[in-house]
Amino acid sequence: MAVAAPEDAPDLARVANDELKKICDGRPNNFPAWVASLPLNNVEASLEEMDGAMAARQPEKSALDTCAGGRLGGRNPIFRQDAL
Repeated sequence: MAVAAPEDAPDLARVANDELKKICDGRPNNFPAWVASLPLNNVEASLEEMDGAMAARQPEKSALDTCAGGRLGGRNPIFRQDAL
C-alpha cells in the first residue's frame, strides 16, 4: 500500500530524506548512517530521488531492497535505469 499518490510521493520522499540526513549529520555518534526513501509508486521519480540522494546527500552505501509488483526490487527490470 502506498503512503501517497504517485504524483505526491516524490515530494514526501524528498522531504523525508532531507530531514533524516539533517538528523544523522547533527548526531553522527547516534545515527552513523541513513537509508533513503524512494517513491516506488512513481518509477521515474524513484530514479531521480536515487540519483539525488547519492549526489547531494552522499551516503556511504546504497541498496534497493523492496518488493514491487510481486518481484524483488533489485531483480525487477522496472528499476533498471537503462530500462526506461
